[in-house]
Amino acid sequence: GDLFISNFADDKDIIFRSDDGSGGLAEYLRIDGGIVKTVFSKNFVASDNVKGQFGNSADMSIYHDGSNSYIKNDTGNLQFDAANDIIIDAGGGDVAFRDDSVEFGRILNTSGSMTLHAVTQDTDILFRGNDGGSTITALTLDMSNAGQANFNNDVRAGGDLRLTGGSGNIRSDNTFQFLEHSS
Repeated sequence: GDLFISNFADDKDIIFRSDDGSGGLAEYLRIDGGIVKTVFSKNFVASDNVKGQFGNSADMSIYHDGSNSYIKNDTGNLQFDAANDIIIDAGGGDVAFRDDSVEFGRILNTSGSMTLHAVTQDTDILFRGNDGGSTITALTLDMSNAGQANFNNDVRAGGDLRLTGGSGNIRSDNTFQFLEHSS
């Protein structure tokens, strides 16, 4: 049969203690009837490939395989909600974005510069926003055309604006417009 460990006293605990490494006792685990929670009082170790599973169907898990660590969610969304900032600290300098294990984008630290990289051939980078309740694409960087920038509307510059082409240049210094032709 099953073994039951029970405490019938109101708002009392079941406490698991053991040697603290110095000849005394330390609490390692407490089933707290006062706050109705299980409290781990010391670090715990899960061996490689042993998963901490969550949900009635164990559809969310956290584990380490000896080389890499995983947070796996088999249903719904995985939501991060922080009282302050969410910080991603990648020691290798890259953050990869994948859809069903296929990488489609990456943010890289390239010699101290932030690089946004669309890794799939000829895939554009879109900048979208909400304009009066409608989603609009403000800017498209067309990777099938050497990164051509396609703006949805006007381009305004606070300083000088210079457009350079293969055979000439257009330059404006906020006072005059110049058309320069190179031969």
